[in-house]
Amino acid sequence: MTRSLALLTLLGLLAGPLTAHCSGGDHSSLMLDVELDPAQNSLSAVATIRFSPGLAASASVFYLHGELVVDAVTLNGQPVPFRSKSVLYESDYSMVARKITIDKGNLPADAVLSVTYSGHFSPSSARSPSDYMKIGPEGVFLRAYRYSLWFPVFLESGRDSYLVDFEMVKFRIPDDYTLVFVGEKLNEETANGFTTSTWTVNDAPIHDLQITARKFQVLTRGNVAVYHLDAEASRSAADSIADLSTELLRYYAANYRDNSNISSVNVLEMPQYGDISAGNMIGISSETFRAFREEDYPKRTIAHELVHPFVAVPVKRADAVYSLAVEGFPSYFHLLALSEIDGSDAYDDFLRRVEHWYVQNKGASEDQRGNTHPPEIPLLEISAEQLSEYKDGYILWGRSKLFFNYLLRHMGGKDFARFAKTLFSRDSLTEESFVALCNQFLPGQEDQVHDWLYTNAYPENFRLIDSQQQ
Repeated sequence: MTRSLALLTLLGLLAGPLTAHCSGGDHSSLMLDVELDPAQNSLSAVATIRFSPGLAASASVFYLHGELVVDAVTLNGQPVPFRSKSVLYESDYSMVARKITIDKGNLPADAVLSVTYSGHFSPSSARSPSDYMKIGPEGVFLRAYRYSLWFPVFLESGRDSYLVDFEMVKFRIPDDYTLVFVGEKLNEETANGFTTSTWTVNDAPIHDLQITARKFQVLTRGNVAVYHLDAEASRSAADSIADLSTELLRYYAANYRDNSNISSVNVLEMPQYGDISAGNMIGISSETFRAFREEDYPKRTIAHELVHPFVAVPVKRADAVYSLAVEGFPSYFHLLALSEIDGSDAYDDFLRRVEHWYVQNKGASEDQRGNTHPPEIPLLEISAEQLSEYKDGYILWGRSKLFFNYLLRHMGGKDFARFAKTLFSRDSLTEESFVALCNQFLPGQEDQVHDWLYTNAYPENFRLIDSQQQ
């Protein structure tokens, strides 16, 4: 196999149970030589990891996607024995990972570990958000930790993610595919039927390391690139999506986290359930993508996915505010940008519809279509493990919007803008610090803030419209 060589610098790779968006102080580097074969739904790679002093001792166990097979491991250039077995690993879409244990005990401080591996990524049988994860003729659709472990991950399932720096990464793929990775593309060359692209990315959470390759066409507008399929509906939508994305980026950078390091954005037309945000890569499912000109919800989907990195605050998975921060923050704060673009009437109308839907579904065991609801619980009782169950439901999706709208109405526009800027500029967040910030900007309403976050109550003074009208 002909391979391309890539240097990836991982920040805090082996630093242990860090916060959801927090890097360690040590560095490790990983050389990755990878080739993608969509026709055979396979990946082949050689990973060479150099450990910083003090990290090697804890590096004798790593994990890969369950279909990958490790062919060889060397330590400082010499073959070493290793054990490989399949284990339950919920942080991969297949629920199974390949656990590799190196039979050398603690590794030396100057350890250079090389891992040769290959295998397939078959479609997941699980539901959204990762059932499109795969390599196949349609393309390459992979994310890393919590989705599909396409390179060695020195982290047990369910542990907090961490930030990584990739100084350079190259991918080799047949030239009828266009590959997109998170970060910035440095170079691309095509020869002998293959395309090699070079990328760099800094401060990327390990679960955001997304690879997507399809038979794309590309529309570029300023710092926004829209990757779409060769279909009239896709081409027509791409132009408008580029315009909207440009406006949204200006608003987010000015009003939320101005140190998000997002200098360019790639918007991709994705398969079903492909609505994702991974660093500066935004995925929009084809159905939503192509309906952009005809309906309102595609605008909200793009705005929601695009806002994620601008409202991301470091939170530990075990903290009570984790789920609200990961999905509740982006679920609401993109609406303010759309309000400026489309007008306040559109915002007010949408919030009234959200409230109507919330009240209709509140406390019910199933919705009007017969779909089962998870049990009603307060916003700050939704754990990290329950996030996928609640993120699209009336509690996290609906109540969180109504809560932040309540803060906006009672703080006033200027103070709420200061509240948002303060919140998203934090280096870390906890349940206690979030509640304290709400109370700081809404003095005298501590009981109301408590009821919004810690109870299921929805009294008259919370409502936008009279309950008799609902």
